[in-house]
Amino acid sequence: GERVMVAIGTTEVTTAALDFTAVG
Repeated sequence: GERVMVAIGTTEVTTAALDFTAVG
């Protein structure tokens, strides 16, 4: 459902932010 898609999107954004922080 939409709620699941939002949760997946949030996880991807969080992971990307953590990766960016680790690199930067």
